[in-house]
Amino acid sequence: MSSPPTMSSPTIIDHTFPNHGFRFLSASVHFIGVTIITYFLSRRLSAENLTSRAAWTSITWPRLCILLILLDSYLFILSGGLLIFGVGLRRNGDSCSAAIYLCVLFYTSSKILIYAFLTEKVYIVWENGVRRRLRSAVYLICMGTVALYVGIILAMFFERIAAFRSGDSACVIGLKAYGIPSVIIVRPVHQRAIDVPVCMATPTT
Repeated sequence: MSSPPTMSSPTIIDHTFPNHGFRFLSASVHFIGVTIITYFLSRRLSAENLTSRAAWTSITWPRLCILLILLDSYLFILSGGLLIFGVGLRRNGDSCSAAIYLCVLFYTSSKILIYAFLTEKVYIVWENGVRRRLRSAVYLICMGTVALYVGIILAMFFERIAAFRSGDSACVIGLKAYGIPSVIIVRPVHQRAIDVPVCMATPTT
């Protein structure tokens, strides 16, 4: 009596990474990144002691910005890792498109929070509590540059690229030619709007 034929295991080709070494490296970066951000986020929450409603109502805007920046970074690394190593970017068009959506969403939100925090520092250095925020020209100018990121968000969403590459069907994400200059131009504008008031208000020795 002849033995039943054995079936050879299929060869699975993953074009997301060129080899298993890069896959291991990418996974390590995600896992270590989540661990580090979780540590800093937990330390910050512990320092703020946000266990009561009074603590939440008394927290200042700069301290809240720091918490939101850490939370934003945590959610980006976590969702990116789940999408890459869990769902898979090559699963379908929706998973590939989700990758660029996550990048745009968390990139712009982190930039808005960072510049909002820096704007608050500019206000403290420049005004030193003399004038209210809405009466401070420097504060309004800095917040106006932060508001430019609304246009950046729209440009990045409308000029996004998410498609499968012909040949190996790898998910390719990015921005079109019209979307990249808007990101490059606005960033120096923000930097100058933050640096100039601080330099002018800081006394020289």
